[in-house]
Amino acid sequence: MEINEKTYKATLTEGMLGTKPNDADVHATYVAGKEREAAADELSAEERTLAELHDLEKGITLFHRDEEGRPCIYDYVVKGFIKEAIKSLRRNPDTACSKLKNFKGVVDGSIFVSPRMIPLILPEGKEITMCSRPLRAETPQGPRVALAKSEEVPAGTTFTFTVKTLCPGLDNVLEECWEYAQFRFMGAWRNSGKGTAKIEEIKAEK
Repeated sequence: MEINEKTYKATLTEGMLGTKPNDADVHATYVAGKEREAAADELSAEERTLAELHDLEKGITLFHRDEEGRPCIYDYVVKGFIKEAIKSLRRNPDTACSKLKNFKGVVDGSIFVSPRMIPLILPEGKEITMCSRPLRAETPQGPRVALAKSEEVPAGTTFTFTVKTLCPGLDNVLEECWEYAQFRFMGAWRNSGKGTAKIEEIKAEK
């Protein structure tokens, strides 16, 4: 079996937001929220305010951290991006992605990303910041607006990863995916243009 292996460097052209929920137990918080909602009439104004602030804290998303405390993404996030890119590019019949049958199965079974945890290297002198944005939703009680917060690494942040493919003909597909990253890549709030990147292959020295 021939294994094709290439290493890439991604450089963010826009800040990228974390996607790891701050709430360690979403289900428990959901149940507690329902109980709080049912007992709302029995709460004082101060208690209701504290409950609402707790609900906003649920909306904070962070980055995973490695043993050195560096923000990281997992390998499966890159594979998820590849699937999303292929799905979008398949709409163009002139792309290599449109020729790939059962693309989800191919990505799952024939494309492997390493390392497991991929550290994000911030530009010198830059720090992680918080990005706040409104989230609007239609609920049975009417339209609601909540403030979501996410950790954000700045433009210029880089990370390096290796991709191994187990079947021929995937190079063109992956190259199209890397080009797509300049329009939509990864992280929360991607539709706003956050998290775009330039991806380049790192050539091995002879």
